[in-house]
Amino acid sequence: MTKIGEMPYLNSEIFYLNKLPHFDYLKLIPKKMGIAIKDKKINAGPISLIDYLNQTNLRQLDNYCVATKNSANSVFVFSQKKINDITSVSVTNQTSTSVILLKVLNNFFWKNKNLKVRSSHYKSDSRLIIGDDALKESYFNKNYTYKYDLGLEWHKNTGLPFVFAVWAYNSMNEKDFINLGIRSYKKGLCDLGNNSYAYLQPDGGWGWSNAGLICDGDESLIVDTLFDENLTNEMLGVMEKAEPLAFKNIVALVNSHSNGDHCNGNNCVNTEVIISSESSLEEMHHESPEMMAGLLLQAPNMGKLGEYFTQCFGDFDFAGVTRKLPNTTFNKETTKKVGDKVVELYEVGPAHTNGDVIAYVPNDRVVYTGDILFIEGHPILWAGPVSNWIDACKRIIALDVESVVPGHGPVTDKRGVRAVQEYLSYIHDEAKTRYDNGMKAEEACKDIDLSAFSSWGDPERIAVNINSLYREFRGEQEREDVALLFTQMSELIDQKG
Repeated sequence: MTKIGEMPYLNSEIFYLNKLPHFDYLKLIPKKMGIAIKDKKINAGPISLIDYLNQTNLRQLDNYCVATKNSANSVFVFSQKKINDITSVSVTNQTSTSVILLKVLNNFFWKNKNLKVRSSHYKSDSRLIIGDDALKESYFNKNYTYKYDLGLEWHKNTGLPFVFAVWAYNSMNEKDFINLGIRSYKKGLCDLGNNSYAYLQPDGGWGWSNAGLICDGDESLIVDTLFDENLTNEMLGVMEKAEPLAFKNIVALVNSHSNGDHCNGNNCVNTEVIISSESSLEEMHHESPEMMAGLLLQAPNMGKLGEYFTQCFGDFDFAGVTRKLPNTTFNKETTKKVGDKVVELYEVGPAHTNGDVIAYVPNDRVVYTGDILFIEGHPILWAGPVSNWIDACKRIIALDVESVVPGHGPVTDKRGVRAVQEYLSYIHDEAKTRYDNGMKAEEACKDIDLSAFSSWGDPERIAVNINSLYREFRGEQEREDVALLFTQMSELIDQKG
């Protein structure tokens, strides 16, 4: 079970209002919190800033922190003397950051050369106290003439806020990465509210992608089509039944990226405007349903590779696809109106592919991510660099969204985005260690422990991911032959039985 450090102070209670049942919460003062996460006795928590900066293995959880813009109201120096007359301060043993802050304030601003910082068991004319003890001393005891709020003192002298602790983590448990969906995951249209929808295709594995429908008044916009025309026509029929008026006027179709399971059904959509990033359109010229159909015909003669290829793609009718490419492209970002709604399109690739696009609907607090997100399935890094993909996750997290529609898997929230981000950071770090030690890519993909993600589908994709990461580490641009990558994935499947 994943262990979360719980700060035992009143000002931290807001972090723990909705405790998750599969987490174990341990109450620890800041000093012990830093020791516990270093010794891996906890997996995450609000870590004292000094401890966070001193531990290179920690990752920050978004931008959550314990901070103050001016007054902290719970970090005080209590004294019988004015700050310039203090000779000694006995400091609490509960924190490192506040002690360092005290020393910085004195060295740079107060410049009291006589001030000595001493441990709490020494007798001094002043005391540094934090947390609930500071609150009690401030409001109930009147033993001191002066009190100095260190947060306020920092702000007065710098004009800046001060961060006492950051939420950080070192590792997660398998249970953190399961049940990431927030709505029922079944085939068909999922109502996200305010006339926005996700069309879902369980189980989200190879080719079983999602799409989106955004409506307002008598207009609609579709995000992505499916892997073949039969599936796409079925989807469009369901969409029309749900929104008959808006469906008559499809103002645009957006392709999130170049993979066929997100654009092969374009010809079925009655619209004059098909939008993609410029890079996606370029990439589409090198991918074709005809090629997929041909490979499936050859699959019986291709041994284990053919069996694997058929397992992944044998359910789709590529021969029946008539290609229709985007006719409107953009770079970086653009917008499209649907009724009174604005759909914001952001190019976040190259990541999964060269030209990945997310579609954000601020009015509905919904974002459609394409294959930037595989939820409860292993992502696949065709293009990279991985840093772009991690940045794309951060960008999604920064949006004001309630529903996150992935390219594959159940509708999620920011928890699902963070899980994908964690996966990408993890495999990058693990791959880099093995690359630096001279381990070959094919050995590395077998050596990396993926047990934390054991509930996710298609783990063999690690072969593609490690290959892409190694290529990135070598500074190479040209991708490995796709047939070879599928061969490596099929071998991993075969080895695991």
